[in-house]
Amino acid sequence: MDNIDEIGKYKKHTKSNVSKAKSKSKHKHTYGKGIVIINDKYNSVYKVKYCTECGKIYDLASETVVTDEGYCRMLHRDELLEKYKDLPHFTIPNIMVKFVSITHE
Repeated sequence: MDNIDEIGKYKKHTKSNVSKAKSKSKHKHTYGKGIVIINDKYNSVYKVKYCTECGKIYDLASETVVTDEGYCRMLHRDELLEKYKDLPHFTIPNIMVKFVSITHE
């Protein structure tokens, strides 16, 4: 039996009337390569892709090489800094930071 006055079990979702423009970026991200040094007890170094306009970090990756025996190993801090000495270097306090500081000239 259908009762018309019965309240439905689930509430239907409606679109939010709150503007989402603040969370969206005002530009198209153009990514460049760089090196990030993290100020932790190990002073970790990572190769990174970051937006050249706002400094948003897109890809944080460690570099690996294949040894003569066929094993993969991560590059040490000094090897990574020497290999990518021409890329810009950024220092961040921890790995959870989403942006690097960009100085425009």
